[in-house]
Amino acid sequence: MKNAPELNSPQAFYITETVLYPLEPGYLIVRGSIVFACAMPHPGVADTTKIDGEPHLAVTLEPGGGYPCWNVPTRILLPAIPMNN
Repeated sequence: MKNAPELNSPQAFYITETVLYPLEPGYLIVRGSIVFACAMPHPGVADTTKIDGEPHLAVTLEPGGGYPCWNVPTRILLPAIPMNN
């Protein structure tokens, strides 16, 4: 996958489509939310990529990259540019 973040350095992204996880009630990532690359082991990414036929990345709402993490297609991720103080 091109431009994949390193596991020890969570990268921030904007979600461009709302994502609902029907198997996990209450988990909804709304379009425009900021998510972070999951820094924890998440083996399901390879399976999801294979099943869907498009690259996926495990993301989380936790800025440190911790669990819980969900697989999303990389096409709905836009890199978030940090603001300089």
